[in-house]
Amino acid sequence: MKKGKLSRIFALTLATVLILGAVVYTAAAAGTEPGVIYQGNTQQIVFERAWPFASNTAPDLFTDLKKMMPGDSVTQSICVGARNLGQDSVRIHLRAENPNADYLKLTETYGHWVEFSVNSGGTEITGSLSDGVLLGTFTDSGSANVDVTLRIAPEAGNELQALIAEVDWVFTAEVIPAILPPIGPIEPDEPVDENDLPWLTADHINYIIGFDDGLVHPDWSVNRAEAATIFYRLLTADARETMWSTNSIYPDVSEEQWFYIAVCTLTNGGLLEGYPDGTFKPGRAITRAELATIICRFDQKFGQIETTAAFEDAAGHWAEEYINFAATRGYVIGFPDGTFRPDEPINRASLVTMVNRLLRRAVDDEGLLQKDLTNWPDNPPDTWFYYEFLEAANYHAYTRSDREVEEQTYKYEDWTKLLPPIDWKRHETEWIRVYAK
Repeated sequence: MKKGKLSRIFALTLATVLILGAVVYTAAAAGTEPGVIYQGNTQQIVFERAWPFASNTAPDLFTDLKKMMPGDSVTQSICVGARNLGQDSVRIHLRAENPNADYLKLTETYGHWVEFSVNSGGTEITGSLSDGVLLGTFTDSGSANVDVTLRIAPEAGNELQALIAEVDWVFTAEVIPAILPPIGPIEPDEPVDENDLPWLTADHINYIIGFDDGLVHPDWSVNRAEAATIFYRLLTADARETMWSTNSIYPDVSEEQWFYIAVCTLTNGGLLEGYPDGTFKPGRAITRAELATIICRFDQKFGQIETTAAFEDAAGHWAEEYINFAATRGYVIGFPDGTFRPDEPINRASLVTMVNRLLRRAVDDEGLLQKDLTNWPDNPPDTWFYYEFLEAANYHAYTRSDREVEEQTYKYEDWTKLLPPIDWKRHETEWIRVYAK
């Protein structure tokens, strides 16, 4: 097991028969889906609405996956979910295994003719019988109906005719403990304490870079992969090691993609989530509500202080609680008309401003070191975001001044030294070497 992996693995095996001519009992009554439920309090997978298989004690869930011939394609629907998890989450996988000769011949010799897939919420994930597939990631009381499909290519021909391959369906539950435990209640008007953000570096590193065209493009939207990478860079070394993961739970996040480890690690840490269909959608523009939600998950006081409704257009939104908390803490920016516009894509200028507020980072003209600053032609001094990009793009040492930042509890910085900018490509390569042990 890799260092720092936060998971517990439980497996339960279910016997059934696959391919050609087994007599089986019928499944549950019509109109109900058999269920595979992980019970967190007992750390066991239980089956619901499934009949015993022959004389065995294990239930028979996959009554459709029987008597298959080349060219056949059959699908079995099951309900997959979790209960009594508390704050944890769980990933449930399904694979097939059995050492008998026909099964080994099926998977090892003729495996290229057999396709095994799971469809959940319109997203299809394809895998092999032996490697299995992810059925979904679930929080407490969460569930989803999934369709398990087996296809045998027509060209399989006579080679499979004589096989009677018994398999064991193995459901594996990987529990991901919540690593952001709540802290004791505090007074709502308590001054901001920089220790509230133990997973984020206190160093004022450069976390924003420009583009190949020599511009920073403040008005461009930020996609979900880019946002994940920014927060991954801002993690402390201890947090990065604790959360480290190279296990993607998303079918659209794969190992060759530049953002792979950032997304895997922050998801493993409970700081990022995908969509109900199981995907992450890395290229989709991150919305203002999604960014506010990520910001709140880094603050240990989330859920512990009284908040007020800050924006009318956030009322009833799925992220209302996060938006109100972020507004109470002074992290988010609304528009002049008093709206937040939670479902709009966030642009780069607003993102760096919100991240700077989370990190208590602010500089004014009096605190700047004017020489050798990293800046771009499209970030001129007369823009509202000028200092935000300078703060985010320049690695610097600083002291706190006595100059108040408007509507914040912290003070402007006086920069004391510009430090060499971090070469992110080199650092991220080194992190892989250090943490992937």
